[in-house]
Amino acid sequence: MIRIAIVDDEESARGRLENMVINYFDNDETKFNVTKFNSAEALLDNYKPVFDLVFLDVELSGEDGMTAAAELRAEDSVVLIVFVTRMAQYAIKGYDVRAFDFIVKPLNYSVFCQKMKQIEAVLSERMGVDVLVPQKYSTARVNSSEIIYVETNGHYLDWHTTEGVLHSYGKISDVEEKLKPANFMRCNKGYLINPRYIKSVSKQMVTMKGGDNLIIARARKKQFMQDFGEWIGDGKNL
Repeated sequence: MIRIAIVDDEESARGRLENMVINYFDNDETKFNVTKFNSAEALLDNYKPVFDLVFLDVELSGEDGMTAAAELRAEDSVVLIVFVTRMAQYAIKGYDVRAFDFIVKPLNYSVFCQKMKQIEAVLSERMGVDVLVPQKYSTARVNSSEIIYVETNGHYLDWHTTEGVLHSYGKISDVEEKLKPANFMRCNKGYLINPRYIKSVSKQMVTMKGGDNLIIARARKKQFMQDFGEWIGDGKNL
């Protein structure tokens, strides 16, 4: 599923862009969800990195779109940001927050479709893999994009996700194999990390968004830093 946020202080503009999204995916099997926000504050308050794409109006009342984009990027290193603006020159500043693209108002559906094709191509490469997490009386299906990190706990695994912690029996090495396509990394034998949720990396510690600090084992440090550097260099975090 492609999760889209539309941020615009004009109700008519939000509705028009939402209709374009709906029309674009009409007769398409792609699942999508649109959430609309009437201000930057509404988007950023208690923000969780669950969106794949954010259409962000530049000329917002209250906090402007450029300022909001910088705050958004600090919270989410991978979400695609597309500025919506009446003045194209504003979009040049988007490089500072690694914006993916911009759309000029008034919106043109043909141009919008061209942009969406490019966006879909990027997102299709990012799409996570689904993994099954056996529970006591059921089995949970979790997409890798929702997994922050997996932690070993004896013979059990703690799955730290955006929706909470799941517990299952298993080996982290088996999980690592399943999550390879999603670029998960090992900083030590006890943790398997989703790089999109890394907030910072120091000499001995990885700090995840949410505040958890995970130790980098000396024996794994070189490989972990290499994997993380390649992930950034390949643009998978943009």
